[in-house]
Amino acid sequence: FLLKMKNNLTIYSNIIPIEILKNNFLSFPQNLPKYYKNIPRLFNRSETSTTIKTCPGFVNYFRKVLVFTSPFDMEFLISNNKLEQWAMGNGDFNNLMSVTTHSNSQLLDYVQNDNYQFVIKICMFNYIQSDAPLYFHNASWEFKNWECLPGVIHPKDIPTDLNMFLPVRKETDKIVIKKDEPLFYMSFETQDDIELHFSNKKFDLTSHTNTLSYKFSILKDRILGKKIV
Repeated sequence: FLLKMKNNLTIYSNIIPIEILKNNFLSFPQNLPKYYKNIPRLFNRSETSTTIKTCPGFVNYFRKVLVFTSPFDMEFLISNNKLEQWAMGNGDFNNLMSVTTHSNSQLLDYVQNDNYQFVIKICMFNYIQSDAPLYFHNASWEFKNWECLPGVIHPKDIPTDLNMFLPVRKETDKIVIKKDEPLFYMSFETQDDIELHFSNKKFDLTSHTNTLSYKFSILKDRILGKKIV
């Protein structure tokens, strides 16, 4: 018989207690949008009047993804195309978290862009290590007035910090994200099961030389092979 393989996904946290952070990584069925339970199977008496509850594409998506929810309330105040003020909770985490704005010289200046002011990077000092490549998706099924940029990483040998990139639309002057609100979805490039672990071990990027703590760029070391040939 074939031995079913498992891939490990390990979460570390330097700031938020790991017992609290466990509640922010949701798998099926806890990861389904809150409105899902209110949707009937049919929207009238006819068996042809099915709702999204009968859609394999929707249900299978949440069976395959891990949802990361916000550990705290977050607020971002925007004025004159700049991030004017931000807060995590009542502000106790402000000096512990890392919130920066990406210079538009890094991206938006080269995009045919009439919709966005700048990109906010949020680093929560949670670290993630995964045997399988990780895909990050916008939490589109939440239908929020903000979004998260997608990406792919494979932190197999060295854990990497879990970041969120938030593009700010031009008409936006405030973004509020509530505690336990889904921030983004995570999926995995593997057919094997994923085993989720949480570690109390503190992680320091400076303990590994093959990181941005020591290099201008780690693209050469972290680039993945093409999937479509």
